[in-house]
Amino acid sequence: MAGVACHDSTAPNESIPTPRFITVRRPWLPGERDALVARLARDSMDGVTFSAAVGQFLATSDSATVIVPNPALAAATAGPTVPQLAIRLGQLGQTWVIVGLQLREVFPVTPGSATLDSITWLGVMWYASPESTWKGRVVAATAAATIGKTTVNTAAFDATFGTSGAGGGEARASTGQYWEAVSGQIRINNNQCSPSSCADQSFVSGPWQGGLWHGIQLAGNLIGIVAPCVLPAGCTAPPDTFDVGFTGTKVSGVAVNCVFPSPCTGPAAVALASLRQRRAPPREWILEGASAGKRKE
Repeated sequence: MAGVACHDSTAPNESIPTPRFITVRRPWLPGERDALVARLARDSMDGVTFSAAVGQFLATSDSATVIVPNPALAAATAGPTVPQLAIRLGQLGQTWVIVGLQLREVFPVTPGSATLDSITWLGVMWYASPESTWKGRVVAATAAATIGKTTVNTAAFDATFGTSGAGGGEARASTGQYWEAVSGQIRINNNQCSPSSCADQSFVSGPWQGGLWHGIQLAGNLIGIVAPCVLPAGCTAPPDTFDVGFTGTKVSGVAVNCVFPSPCTGPAAVALASLRQRRAPPREWILEGASAGKRKE
């Protein structure tokens, strides 16, 4: 099977509303990178996880890509009648680090079968800093390097077992809250190798052992994402409603290519293949685990 390739391609121009939030790159704060990488490494013990792959990439990075209010809309958002649309920016002093993900896993349709199935996803993840167990993701099912505006509807994404459309959500381990994306769009209009880590490298240990990875940079938008709080039962937290543009400052991230059971042998590959073989809905693994009716790290 061919690996995930490096691309520098741009989809046709599409009309995109001015985002309330954009991305900027800044140096890591003292101890910030090491603390986040350590937390993501610990996440790898929780079963289905992409955090360890992200952590391995971030461990070599000299800066973080973070989400900030769009200066072009600063005057408008100061008005008392303008609704605040955010990924809970600034709540409890959190900073939101955003990372790109391109995943391709190939595996037998049933254990031991010679017939292969696959998962191919493209999207972004975000982590709170310092509360890195508060995180979210929006991904689209696609084998292409870029995608046009794709509707985000996690229930519909679940119904196809993560093979069509887009889905996502946000979970906070400390409170057991889970916000699930029900509308909005994702667009990735540029996808290229990270200049500092374009060559494929092997995961020599951890949950993706034997798989390949390289750095990527994504440009695109999250457009009008609405994610009501659905867990715990009776959750009254307001919907997570946001739009983020990352066309000016690209989002750095990681492309993962895993052919299971060989040469990719790590526990994350095993768990992801098992869930896919059982046709478990992606909501059970889109936020890296579920337990007794609530999402966790």
